Amino acid sequence: GMEWFPAREEVMASTVPYFVYSLRLIVRKDSPIKGWDDLRRKTGRPKIMVGVLRDSAAERYLKENYADDIEIESFDEEGVTGVMRRAVKNANYATVQDGPAATWYLTLSRERDQFQTLHIVDKSIKPSKYPYYVLFVRKADGDLLDKLNEAIRAGLRDGSFRRIYEKYDLWDAEQANLLDIGRDWPPTETTARPSLWYFVGQLHLASRFTILLALLAFPLAVVLGVGLALARVYGPWVVRSLVITYVELFRGTPLLLQLAVLYYLLPSVGINFSPFAAGILGLALNYAANEAEVFRTGLLAVPRGQTEAALSLGISPWTTIWRIVLPQAVRMVIPPLTNDFIALFKDTAVCSAIAVTELTARYRSFAVNNPSLIAELGLITAALYLLMSYPLSVLARGLESKSEREGVHL
Repeated sequence: GMEWFPAREEVMASTVPYFVYSLRLIVRKDSPIKGWDDLRRKTGRPKIMVGVLRDSAAERYLKENYADDIEIESFDEEGVTGVMRRAVKNANYATVQDGPAATWYLTLSRERDQFQTLHIVDKSIKPSKYPYYVLFVRKADGDLLDKLNEAIRAGLRDGSFRRIYEKYDLWDAEQANLLDIGRDWPPTETTARPSLWYFVGQLHLASRFTILLALLAFPLAVVLGVGLALARVYGPWVVRSLVITYVELFRGTPLLLQLAVLYYLLPSVGINFSPFAAGILGLALNYAANEAEVFRTGLLAVPRGQTEAALSLGISPWTTIWRIVLPQAVRMVIPPLTNDFIALFKDTAVCSAIAVTELTARYRSFAVNNPSLIAELGLITAALYLLMSYPLSVLARGLESKSEREGVHL
């Protein structure tokens, strides 16, 4: 089932509701957060981080009512489990979940022992006028929709749903009204949808975040790459072995896995990163392995005779490397570095998996909540990526042509 809201009804057909849900605020038992009012920003206090599922009713509710007061951390792959684990680690962290999810994780799940430091605070909140779980089918599947509605109504009439809900401590007075709610379903009123230009503006803002992520990660990757390349070419065998291990490890494992380790695994040993910091570090560590190989190739391409001549003149080895070899290597590797920057720029999209709200994450959120605009939003997002990456591609080709004219080759 899914949470009902008007935009989904525009492109799909919903069954009658089978559950009335509300939102629960969950924090650690020793948290200073005692209720919804404590989410409001206080003078001299940093914003509270609140974890939610991406594109959920909880996320929409918080954005509508607390956008200026809190930092919203939206999760995809890790789901509710990941959000709850984050709350366990931080007394100043909160999560907002639907009632069934909160009940399951805190009282019914086999893993509930790891969440015993958490509890629900304050009253439950209805996130919208229609806080219902429904099933969605294609509008063309009218026969299937009728059969599903018949089954749901039968379960509500004979008490089957009530017995299930009571078993899992989910029954309340709201559920008793489901049959009446379903008699006039779906609602005829719709919510005003923003214009397409609104989405263009929001996606443009998200693209700035993508650019910032790339601009911060790539210089760090280059600096690390230069150090690794120098260590591999000129270091002792032990250092060379360690560098080779690093390069093979980061080039041989997916970037998504590396980000997951940084963001989800390291907190279990007390090392915590914000989504943005984890994204920068993950991209930098991954691309440092690539840049190490690029710079190593550049260093080895400098004629050995130049090094020998410098040493014969009494110039120290490190001065020779720093003043003679490295500048020439840097000049030769600029074209491939530019290509790698373009690749990293596009790989920032992977950071959406660790709750970084960059361009791809924003597109996915808009597409899920506005399914009738999925094609238009996709084209806008693709156009923004093209506008950002095409100038870099032109620059890379220009640098390569210049290198060829000057006789510089790797």
